Amino acid sequence: MKKSVIIFGLLLISFKFSSAQDQLSAALYEEGFENIQVKTASDDYYLAYENNRYRFEADALHKVLKLIVSSSIVQDEIHILIKNRNIPYSAVHTSKTSLEKLFKGDMTYDEWKSSSSFTMSLDELRKEFKGIETVNSSFYKVDIPVGISLRYQLGNFDNPIRLKYQLQPELYTTFADGAYFTALYNVPFLHNDFDNYNQSRLYSMHFTKDVRLPHEIFLNVNAGYFFYNRYGIWAQAAKFFMEERFRVGIEYRYTQNGLIEPNFTTYNSGDFRSIVLGTFNYRNIKYESDISLKVGKFYRGDFGYNLDFTRQIDEVYISLFLRKSDLGNLVGFRFRTPLGFKKHLSPNRFRVRTREYFKLRYNYNTTTPAAHNYDFGEKILSDLSEYYPSTLQYGLEEYFTPQDPRLGDLIRSLFNNN
Repeated sequence: MKKSVIIFGLLLISFKFSSAQDQLSAALYEEGFENIQVKTASDDYYLAYENNRYRFEADALHKVLKLIVSSSIVQDEIHILIKNRNIPYSAVHTSKTSLEKLFKGDMTYDEWKSSSSFTMSLDELRKEFKGIETVNSSFYKVDIPVGISLRYQLGNFDNPIRLKYQLQPELYTTFADGAYFTALYNVPFLHNDFDNYNQSRLYSMHFTKDVRLPHEIFLNVNAGYFFYNRYGIWAQAAKFFMEERFRVGIEYRYTQNGLIEPNFTTYNSGDFRSIVLGTFNYRNIKYESDISLKVGKFYRGDFGYNLDFTRQIDEVYISLFLRKSDLGNLVGFRFRTPLGFKKHLSPNRFRVRTREYFKLRYNYNTTTPAAHNYDFGEKILSDLSEYYPSTLQYGLEEYFTPQDPRLGDLIRSLFNNN
């Protein structure tokens, strides 16, 4: 009889653990989170998720923490793994007791932050999720972000402001861990003699594979048709030190000139070019600022460097840059600000949404091609800044600490539609 009571008690406890686990998974699923994994131990609760619902990762993390507090899980030690394209990016280690105190106001945000841990070091935590079932996979779903880009030129007295607005719908789908396909279509409208390329056409199309290796090493390989009418391959690797404070890496690109016409035919000039760059980045966590240096051989075959200073304020990025090479000097600035809704519709097999950001760049001297480079959409090393431990901490702070108006808040208020 005594043995039966013990077995019944163990089964009851097991059911309670499983029920709480299922309830939280269901709540995350209903909220639109993807690639959800849950594992429980006697004192530890392990949760992995991916956010494709909220524009800003700190907002998504706040929602996850809120769901944890309202859940009935009994484990106190909470370990959260945050993913993108099912690749682990960063983690938060905390306790349910401290979270409950934080949300009730019995603990200050600084006290909770000191008692918790935000990190990019994930080698041990990743092992906990091996073989764990994934709920609501993000694979084989199609996203159509639609945005507007602006190209402009200032100068000539006969036509002092030359503008071109471009509607840019993009098709995006992930089909394996870190593997995705994207195609961007460009539709010029309201153009004012900016250039002669005023026909709608495919602007870029490429396959990408992102890989995260142990010891905070990231790889990125791309093949396809990129901006500036180049097609070929683009590969990069980077290693982080002291969390997000230091990053060193290398970039290699080998591309050929080509243009995909409106009828999707291609021509090329046999103009193969390679870019080989060494990269270094230092991040000042207190001021959310980055100093980035790229040195090597650029698009025109010139040798030189790119030096950038970037100030990040949550979702807002403001940069000053200097380009110097054998061909001359170039200075300017650029900024990126959030655009559209803070929260999208839940990811589904097919979803149309607004592009999340608006970018603008200004070159003080547009005649020199010094240290010319080219870019294409999202990739793992540019996306990482939203997942940095410091970015998540600063983003969460606004929920629990009265904030004075800041530049980022003022800029976001001009573009946000809530």
